[in-house]
Amino acid sequence: MSEENLLLKSANTLLLEAENTGRTCPESAQIAALTAIGKALVATAYQLSTISQQLAAANQHLRND
Repeated sequence: MSEENLLLKSANTLLLEAENTGRTCPESAQIAALTAIGKALVATAYQLSTISQQLAAANQHLRND
């Protein structure tokens, strides 16, 4: 499991625990959740960029054939 997924899972657990117990989620948990979401978004954007570059290269190769 990637670091981003572990952070998301941990943040989700903290947020659900706060919701289920009726307590306010600590600011540190909120920050951790937002940080995890941000890191996951950056990782996803990087993966999409890589895929886009691969598709562009494949498209160019097909046009050259």
